[in-house]
Amino acid sequence: MLFLGCGVTCVAILMASNKVMRNNKALLGLLIVSLCMAIFQVLLSLHENTFKKPTLSDSFYSPLIYVVSYNSLRYAYVQAYGVEPTYNRSSWYDPEDGRSQNWLDVVVYAFPIFFSMGFPIILAVLKTQFSGNYK
Repeated sequence: MLFLGCGVTCVAILMASNKVMRNNKALLGLLIVSLCMAIFQVLLSLHENTFKKPTLSDSFYSPLIYVVSYNSLRYAYVQAYGVEPTYNRSSWYDPEDGRSQNWLDVVVYAFPIFFSMGFPIILAVLKTQFSGNYK
């Protein structure tokens, strides 16, 4: 289950890096898939009574966290600068958009990656601390 959550998150990251997430239909499809995964995780936690225990399926929240955080930052970036954020891995210039990158382009791309991949770890620590299973 861990691989499924991380795999869908990696697909979302690849979609963002290849500028596919600029398409609203692709974004809506990914949002629906990630929302279904998060709902499945909640139902699985209810069924197995694992709200207070860390499980490998907690990674099912990661795609939703990534999609929501990336698109929130993307929306804020478009409102502030009037152009879509870009990320070119090899240089600070994007030939497709014909402009140089700034530091906020990198933040819009990198922050959701770290936040979504770190969320299951943070959730596991919180579940362990609040369940009383620590010494």
